[in-house]
This record gives sequence, C-alpha cells and structure tokens, in this order.
Amino acid sequence: DLPTSWYFLLNNLHHLEFRRNVHMSATDFAHFLTNAPQLQSLTLLISVLIKLTDSFTNKTVCDQLSQRIQSLTIFDCLSNHDYDRNMKHVHILSNIVRIFGNTCKHLSLNLATVSQTVLRVLGNMRQLHSLHIHYPSWRCKSYISATFGFKQSTSAIDVSDFIYTPDHVNFYVWFEK
Repeated sequence: DLPTSWYFLLNNLHHLEFRRNVHMSATDFAHFLTNAPQLQSLTLLISVLIKLTDSFTNKTVCDQLSQRIQSLTIFDCLSNHDYDRNMKHVHILSNIVRIFGNTCKHLSLNLATVSQTVLRVLGNMRQLHSLHIHYPSWRCKSYISATFGFKQSTSAIDVSDFIYTPDHVNFYVWFEK
C-alpha cells in the first residue's frame, strides 16, 4: 500500500502497471488517480480493473479513467478473472468500451473465445487507432478457425477501415482515423 503522504510523487506518472492483484479499494484508487494527473497508460489484470472500478460501477474512478487513459493493456484472459465470476465476457467488453471509448487510442486484450461481436463492440471506441488481440492457439482447434473468426468480425464492420494482420497468436487491427 502506498501511503497517501507519497501521493505528491505521482504528479508526473504517465504509465501504471499492476502485474498482480492489488489490495486497494475503488475509493483509494480514485484518490490515487486524482494525484496522478498525467496518467495516460494502464496495464493490468482484468480482475484488478473490475476490483478498482467496483465492477465498473464507481463513477469517480470510471470517469477519471475515461478522461485520461489513451493506452490500455489487459494482459490476462477476460474470462479467467476471479473477482466476479458472474460477469460475462460481453459485459466486460461493453464496460471497457463505455469507460475507455472516448480517449483510448491503443487497446491490447487477451481473449478466450473468438466472438463475432468482439470487433463490432470494440469498433464503437471512437478514438481507437490500434487493437491487439492475443488469442492463444490452444484455445482453438486450429489456427485457421481463429483467423477465420477474426476475418468475419472485421467484415461485419467495414473492412475498408481496417488493416488486419494475423501473426501466430496475435491479431492486430489498425483503424483509419
């Protein structure tokens, strides 16, 4: 736990990374964010994001993240979180779009399933320039079907707005803005 007397040191913090679960309430995180006005980049576990936003319901935290975060990396699998097992994958994605859709330019996710709605949902992020989806090949019977699923998702939006590049287990989409 970071003592509040250290908060003045956060003035120039641009990137914050949580590699493990965190013992911080949403209220404490709101104070932390208030004292880190330059924060633009966030890397964390989905369970940490769910916890720090109070299952995406803490308006103060969500508003601060919405106004500032331009780069978001969620490095664990969206469906393998252990904070709120009742939260569905699409609900998590919808909340990510709701919170980060106005300012996030770069998004990196680890997905458990290829969903036809993934790119359609994420396509609603107005400022998004690049999307990286890590999709481990062991999650799918074959790499070809994962590639096919992502290609179908991109064609559902407007393929002319995307450059799609699969690279083994990583899928990159660049949005023309």
